Amino acid sequence: MRITITDLRAEVADLNDRYSKRSKKQLTISYAYGGYEVNIQFKPKYQKIHGTGVSQITNGHDSASKTIEGLYLADSRGWIRDAFKRKD
Repeated sequence: MRITITDLRAEVADLNDRYSKRSKKQLTISYAYGGYEVNIQFKPKYQKIHGTGVSQITNGHDSASKTIEGLYLADSRGWIRDAFKRKD
């Protein structure tokens, strides 16, 4: 079974449901260089106040399967939770 962008979107949506409900930040997918990258940035209604404030979660633009692996690693080590708690 191949892992596709649909699986990556579902995983990002699941993590957004878990972490960004009461936060000013959200996880987004960046598309470039033929690959995908997951970033944390401020929600659109807060971007006028804080700017975009993009922080990288996964390692560069890579395939959907490697990006999901990076998300699992970041989630298991608590990096995503810590990034949402930061006051950047």
